[in-house]
Amino acid sequence: MNEEENNNDLYSRWLTGDLTEEEKLLLKENGDDKVLSEIISTADSWTLPELKDATWQKIKEKRSQPKAIKIIPLYKKPLFLASAASILLLVGLFWLFKTEKNKPVMISVNCTAGAVKEITLSDNTLILLRGKSSISYDSVSFNEARKIILEGEAYFAVNRKGSFEVQYKEGSVKVLGTKFDIMTGNEITAVKCFEGKVQVINKNETNIIEKGQGIRYTIDNKMNKFIETEEPAAVLTKDHTFNGAPLQEVCTSLSVFYDLKFVSENVDLQRNFSGRYSGTNLDTALNGVFTPMSIDFRKEGNTVYLKNK
Repeated sequence: MNEEENNNDLYSRWLTGDLTEEEKLLLKENGDDKVLSEIISTADSWTLPELKDATWQKIKEKRSQPKAIKIIPLYKKPLFLASAASILLLVGLFWLFKTEKNKPVMISVNCTAGAVKEITLSDNTLILLRGKSSISYDSVSFNEARKIILEGEAYFAVNRKGSFEVQYKEGSVKVLGTKFDIMTGNEITAVKCFEGKVQVINKNETNIIEKGQGIRYTIDNKMNKFIETEEPAAVLTKDHTFNGAPLQEVCTSLSVFYDLKFVSENVDLQRNFSGRYSGTNLDTALNGVFTPMSIDFRKEGNTVYLKNK
């Protein structure tokens, strides 16, 4: 017998009470006994329609008529057929219940440009989505797997209940219990750790950073670690602070938060920037970043053009 036939035989003997103690334990470990009990409980609530008096009288008259004795094979007897039908129904309902119960139910949460959205997951993990960002996760398996998918930027304060994984386009971040920030974009990805340790997997490269450290990856697969002096309290605001970050990272952060696209005309985006940009006013943010660096900017719709003065 294949696995499905073995399972069907197991469920059939559960219905007739013929399981061994080992088989009962197996069902319990798999959680199948609960699903089977739910099916039986549901089936017990079914009721048959009441027969009207005229219908019942016809049945009694027909039953009172003499019948020739017939020899009916076991497999044709109503009781046998009913039992077989019950077993088939039980097995079918079991697989239906189990499939529906384990079917993924994806939850998506989005944040709008220039805003910060606070999210508390079922395990009490706090997430602050920043700007044009989103997360998604399977609500059915989350409490066990604790995995989410991130697009954009978010701050995480993870509850210590086992491993927690954040997946993004080029890799993932795995932690046990910590506070960290992830900023992902087309040109650069940056992870900052404020508490505990985090494991960062980007493509085929794995690195571990601790409290006060950060790591960034560029589109051309360059990686470098840096010291992160920003306090978590500053992360909880709309403003963004940088300490010697390449201008490319600042532009990516602005792109995510304000839903922008940058076009550079001979501007060195590897220059370092230290400072803060406003998370409440776009013009103030652009002036705060580019004016001190002697860079002209022109905004047309959602596109910002950069040019050296």
